[in-house]
Amino acid sequence: MNRFEDKVAVITGAGSGIGRALAVNLATKGAKLALSDIDPEGLAETVRLTEALGATVRSDRLNVAEREAVLAYTDAVDPETSMVICNDAAPEHGKGYQAHELGVPLVNDAEFMRFLDSVVGGTGIEEFTDTTLAGDQFALF
Repeated sequence: MNRFEDKVAVITGAGSGIGRALAVNLATKGAKLALSDIDPEGLAETVRLTEALGATVRSDRLNVAEREAVLAYTDAVDPETSMVICNDAAPEHGKGYQAHELGVPLVNDAEFMRFLDSVVGGTGIEEFTDTTLAGDQFALF
């Protein structure tokens, strides 16, 4: 059994590109998927691809630019979440902290990338470099 088998992966932007590639890759590793995207046709294709690989899939149309919609989506999928990717070993706030408090396993970025091996289609993943100024806030979905 691998680390992703029977875990729920929540992926926004799953209708194309890296989101779709990540969904397909995790489906091959036995993950259950909660997929969302603003593009219903693209999302439907990702659902088709991942279900063909045997994944259990929940799909929702979601525009991450709509704050209330994102909050509602978070409330809906949080009870299903099995694992949180968090780059802080001891998070003091946010989803990582909440996950830790609830006993949901935390996986750091480097460990996640090792588990993932590579993105489907031969596309590599570049290391993320934080270019925000100290004190600035940003969100990454």
